[in-house]
Amino acid sequence: MTVEPRPADHDGYRTWDGPYVLGALTSAERAEYERHLAECPDCQAAVAELAGLPGLLARVPLELVEPDLPDGPEPPSDLQDRLLRAAAGESNAHPVPAAVVPLRARTAEQRREWIFRAGIAAAAAAVAVAVAVPLAHNDSPAAAAQQVIAARTMEPVGGSSPITASFQVIADGTDRVRVTMVCRYGDGAGRMSYTGLYQMWVVGQGVQDKISEWPISPGGEVRAEGVAVMPPDRLRSVEIRAADTGDVLLRATV
Repeated sequence: MTVEPRPADHDGYRTWDGPYVLGALTSAERAEYERHLAECPDCQAAVAELAGLPGLLARVPLELVEPDLPDGPEPPSDLQDRLLRAAAGESNAHPVPAAVVPLRARTAEQRREWIFRAGIAAAAAAVAVAVAVPLAHNDSPAAAAQQVIAARTMEPVGGSSPITASFQVIADGTDRVRVTMVCRYGDGAGRMSYTGLYQMWVVGQGVQDKISEWPISPGGEVRAEGVAVMPPDRLRSVEIRAADTGDVLLRATV
């Protein structure tokens, strides 16, 4: 039996950006998509726009999205509105259904679709939390606990680099840290250039964790965000690495 190859153009992969960022692709699909990303500026831009989505999802209360639930019907059409109302704390909000993210979907395509749709809705809820809480409860303990504990400009490792980046480390009073980063790629004229994907890693005492990944091309800028389960006092450095080789390109100590 002959299997038709997947199309190499952008249209053949136009729905893969969200599932890729949210980790909903299989390992084989991920490798395939990364090969495509290296040659497709449109898909690179789409992934870059979603680079901060995992960080937004990390702000959503766990009770809103159950991680291991059986198959069920499709999410209701008002799921996003209900998540937004729940995030805003409305007393008349309907409970979010148990079948928000059924990870045992019947096919890989369904699984990608489920995770992407629920992820977008949950991210919208996270945005509502980020906007509504400081305005309505500016003196709440949760708001007061949010603080920037470090702000750094990253330095190239092993020579000059067309990439520049800066970041902030934000603590919220729990055993985790959130890192927000701005990464820029110069035009590369007369300097070395890097190809492929980039990753943000946090390094602590005996642990390291990749918290974000994105493509970027000369002249581009990406705003990435990620959360690591790590007590703030154990964080030692933040790094940008090349995804294909693991080489550290930029680093800053905290």
